[in-house]
Amino acid sequence: MREAGMSLALDDFGAGFCNFHYLKMLPVNQLKLDQSMVSNIDTEGRDLAIFRAIMALARAMDMRVTAEGVEFEWQLDKVREEGCETYQGFLREEPMSPAKFLALAEE
Repeated sequence: MREAGMSLALDDFGAGFCNFHYLKMLPVNQLKLDQSMVSNIDTEGRDLAIFRAIMALARAMDMRVTAEGVEFEWQLDKVREEGCETYQGFLREEPMSPAKFLALAEE
């Protein structure tokens, strides 16, 4: 896949079935952090510590990180402060209808 110019993202990292084992087994280029890794990083010290640890792991493995579930400016400020360059969530764009998605894809 890499030779063809493709990259692989591990979605919802930090929740459910998405665990460290996949980092060993798959040729992952990017982690997409589950929204639960972002939602309380300003008020919960443990959440911020976990976020920082994941960012350090990603840097050590030369991976990009996308923070999912960013809904507020303070969350965006915090994830950027911690070195996370990309995000997704309601702050960026509201969910779109299937028709709007198809129109966008056809452009």
